[in-house]
Amino acid sequence: MDTKGIPVDVEKNKKGVKIGWVRLPTSWLVKAKWNYKTDDKAKAKKLTANIKKNGVIQNLIVRQFRGKFEIANGNHRLDSIEELKFKDVVCYNLGAVSEKVAQRVAIETNETSFDADPVKLGQVLEGLLEEFER
Repeated sequence: MDTKGIPVDVEKNKKGVKIGWVRLPTSWLVKAKWNYKTDDKAKAKKLTANIKKNGVIQNLIVRQFRGKFEIANGNHRLDSIEELKFKDVVCYNLGAVSEKVAQRVAIETNETSFDADPVKLGQVLEGLLEEFER
């Protein structure tokens, strides 16, 4: 892997800093100390198994910070990515934004997920069981 991030789909913000989708070495990523999400070993194990099986489908959101890229959304995914020894990962780079902007984005992206309808979820799971039990 080249030591430079590989642009995937990048534009520039008002200050000329590249923002957008970039592939970054995992060694350039650092977890946000201000992350407010709780740790759960069982969920972490499931997340790692999911990433191992399906890849990193839900990308990390990062900001440029002190020569590295701080995770605004995806600290737990980064734990799994590191455990699985990924060398690089596609991230969405917010650019050199403030911690407050990164926190706002984290809250907006984390807290806008919709709850599952238990009946519809049961129907989907039933269909999956029929498909994969064969």
